[in-house]
Amino acid sequence: MSTPGWYPDPAGGGGHRWWDGHVWTAKTSNRTGTSSSTGPGGGGRSSGGGRGPWGWILGGLALVLAIVVAIVGVLTRPSGPREITDGGYPTTSSTVSAWNDGQPQ
Repeated sequence: MSTPGWYPDPAGGGGHRWWDGHVWTAKTSNRTGTSSSTGPGGGGRSSGGGRGPWGWILGGLALVLAIVVAIVGVLTRPSGPREITDGGYPTTSSTVSAWNDGQPQ
């Protein structure tokens, strides 16, 4: 049985128990469709997308990593004017003449 749903309680008692697709949950019902707890996702495994504790751990690590990268980026950013390092400012000894749109080639 792999489909989640209400099934006759395997422990007996004449009621129904919720099968989440993997395990029997603690939720029971006296009649099909009426639950004695909050609903299909309330017992056994988490119904929040199957995250479980590993989803929260990985999410927390990703958040910490993003914060560290942001702090490093702010602390290593140069402040003030930056020096141009391309070099080669035009000088009187340049071998290239300036562009002139007025002269045909």
